[in-house]
Amino acid sequence: MSSETVDKETYLTRIQTLLDEFFYNIKQATQDVGGDIPLAEGHFFLLYLLWKFGPCNSTYIAGQLGVTSGAVTGITDKLAGLNLLTRERSLADRRVVMLSLTEQGLSMIQTVNHRRFERINAQLRLLNADDLEKAVDVLEKMNGTLRERAR
Repeated sequence: MSSETVDKETYLTRIQTLLDEFFYNIKQATQDVGGDIPLAEGHFFLLYLLWKFGPCNSTYIAGQLGVTSGAVTGITDKLAGLNLLTRERSLADRRVVMLSLTEQGLSMIQTVNHRRFERINAQLRLLNADDLEKAVDVLEKMNGTLRERAR
């Protein structure tokens, strides 16, 4: 193996370790921003998916959450009971149930997202502008590379 390959492997391993730590730190920093909202993280993530992608079926949600369709039913039962989402049968295929945010659900996920954004920003503002610029540049490049590979 060439020294460039060894260096690249060392950097890639270090990047993965740092990303794992970064995601852990993000999760810690954004926990309890919905303390006045009686939902678990999986509930927030389901609401976030509906906010980001619009109406989705249960199969798609199950795949994104990494849970069974039965688990999605349990989560959606709670969210529908709190008037945060609606369930409607697809006109094209009556077996498919489409999930959508209600106005209350939209308001809740926007509130939680704003709180998380503000908490993270408060901490990242401690970095200087040059470091933030470098971080944006590297993250854009990494996302572009990963996005191309995912297609």
